[in-house]
Amino acid sequence: MPLLRRAPRLALLLAAALPAVALTGPAARADIAIPQPQIQVPPQNPARSTTKPASLPVGPARPTAKPAPDTTAAPDTTAAPTAIDPAMPGEDAQVPEAVRQLLAIDWKQGPLDGVLGNVGHVVVPEGLVFADAAGTKRFLELNQNPTNGSELGMVSAPDFSWSMIFEFSDIGYVKDEDQSDIDADAILTSLREGNDHSNTARRARGWGTVSLVGWAAPPRYETSTNNLEWATKGKDDTSGSETINHNIRVLGRRGVMEVNLLVSPEQYGEALPAARKLLGGFSFSDGERYAEFKPGDKIAEVGLVGLMTGGALAVAAKTGILGKLGKGVVKLGAIVVAGLAAAGAKLFGRKKDG
Repeated sequence: MPLLRRAPRLALLLAAALPAVALTGPAARADIAIPQPQIQVPPQNPARSTTKPASLPVGPARPTAKPAPDTTAAPDTTAAPTAIDPAMPGEDAQVPEAVRQLLAIDWKQGPLDGVLGNVGHVVVPEGLVFADAAGTKRFLELNQNPTNGSELGMVSAPDFSWSMIFEFSDIGYVKDEDQSDIDADAILTSLREGNDHSNTARRARGWGTVSLVGWAAPPRYETSTNNLEWATKGKDDTSGSETINHNIRVLGRRGVMEVNLLVSPEQYGEALPAARKLLGGFSFSDGERYAEFKPGDKIAEVGLVGLMTGGALAVAAKTGILGKLGKGVVKLGAIVVAGLAAAGAKLFGRKKDG
């Protein structure tokens, strides 16, 4: 019998953040304090008790019995693959409502072209999942992160061990003439002040607060790419869990794409290269690139320093799922993924043409 069906009950917990801010951007946001589950999955038999998680994606799930298709309907050849099946855990599984809501987000599995409004797009490779603006906003709210309507999309590892949030701020063309004025100590002080303002808003909503511990990587500006980066470490004041917010600000003609990587400190070193590779697949739409500036275009009122310190929400620390659910979630995700083929589950299934 499949591994998933042998498990008495899998408490699949998921909920995010880190994204305190991506390589460049705001500070981190707070997350949800959900009790950490005690996950024990019995082996199928002594000979197969050490099955290791498979790399994602694991391949097509074993089909289950379905009603005969309607042959009169035209085949769906344009729909993006569905990444997660919210019904996967089964009716008898004790899955928290917050997790069910997380799984109910319309996740799409790569490879695909992730459209980020009319501003740009990101190439989502196989093995990662994508959510649009509405799904991203829902994801952040489930993780008790304030939203402001600038969310365009997000890309995540299928087990949510790390996520990248894409938001656009149409503040105009940001001049980079103040790059020599970047003072890490002064900026950190300003970020903490902004985070305090954000915590006031969190308390008003009944959410937990998050503290800005310090730098995970001090700010730096890359003139060849017009990318401003910095990373902060945040701590959930309720659970004590920590999250890295790696903030990246990609300068454009009419504003700034704010890319925020949310990841745990333990996985930061492994996730950052993957995030940088993913960012290499991002591009502004034609006419929106920094180099396409034209006289008469709107000029931003802030420079590079202002991008890091301006606005209470802009500097609010973000939190992600791992901080809320604990390390057990990652193990559970790995077990579920490893058992997909045997169980016939469709956590990472694909829609078939026709």
